Amino acid sequence: MIRISQSEIEELLKKNKSEWFTTKKIADILEINESSCSNNLKRMGGSIRRRINQDDSRIGEYSYKEHETMLRRNPNIERLLMEDKENGNTRR
Repeated sequence: MIRISQSEIEELLKKNKSEWFTTKKIADILEINESSCSNNLKRMGGSIRRRINQDDSRIGEYSYKEHETMLRRNPNIERLLMEDKENGNTRR
């Protein structure tokens, strides 16, 4: 059994920010068991988004939420991002 850290799950979610993953899908990609994956996701709390699967309400799906966290910390960022979008600029 491979030990996995929260940072490895976070890295996977960061690389695929627009996708949503179930615990099973994350576990399969990282070749770990589902309970280990689930425990790490619970501990990650603030750095991930969670939603309920539309087809089966017992299944949670996870995604990275860097952008939402930034907006909560500084409301001016939303205004700046909108101005950049209008001007064709991108911030990284």
